[in-house]
Amino acid sequence: MNEREPVNPESKPTEMPFWAMVVGIFTNPAAVFGHIKTKPNWLLPFAIIVLVAGLFTYSTSAQQKQMQKEFINNTTMIPESMKADYLEELETQTYVEEKVYPILGVAVKSILEILLIAAVLMFLGNFVFAGELKFKDNMALYAWSGLISSLALLVKLPVVLSKDTMLVFTSLAVFADSSDMQSFSFQILNAIDVFVIWKLIVMAIGFSIMYKLSRAKGYVSMFSIYAVYVLITAGISQVFS
Repeated sequence: MNEREPVNPESKPTEMPFWAMVVGIFTNPAAVFGHIKTKPNWLLPFAIIVLVAGLFTYSTSAQQKQMQKEFINNTTMIPESMKADYLEELETQTYVEEKVYPILGVAVKSILEILLIAAVLMFLGNFVFAGELKFKDNMALYAWSGLISSLALLVKLPVVLSKDTMLVFTSLAVFADSSDMQSFSFQILNAIDVFVIWKLIVMAIGFSIMYKLSRAKGYVSMFSIYAVYVLITAGISQVFS
């Protein structure tokens, strides 16, 4: 039997303007999700996520290109005889190839990500915990939580530009050898990230409020999903390393 938080039928959600919700997702996520539960809105926060990710991608194109060069030079997945050709392709990229295509890629990735995560949240909430939320509700849950990731990019951006490297970490990977980023241990350490943990906590709060679950079930659900994701991706990286 599912334990759900008691709901006061006479309580009415407090109206929140958009700017207050943006601030509140960082300072008082419970209040924000209480509002989202009655008025789910995923488009505006999702637009912010895509814009910030696009800005980060555009601004760090030089650092990303340098990282690609280092990967080509150091990887064993590309035959030595072909590395020069790959490096030449990087050097001769047009503006559209270097600046525009990556931004379009970020937009497509963001769309696929929100659809996939919303589907996972809906399966967990509606089928495992017998909830009744719609798909757009779960999209709103993830979109608003995703603003934590946008803040992470804004924090990293000036550091990446000042250090002229993409190797800027807010995770335990700062204590690891960045020359072996494909290793299983590095992947695990990099997964323990300050902003990711913050995002998971916000998602757990939102999940518990919107599905009327205990806060403990929200935390266990979100961190369990993330742990499975990390183990799978770290395992896959070993296969292709």
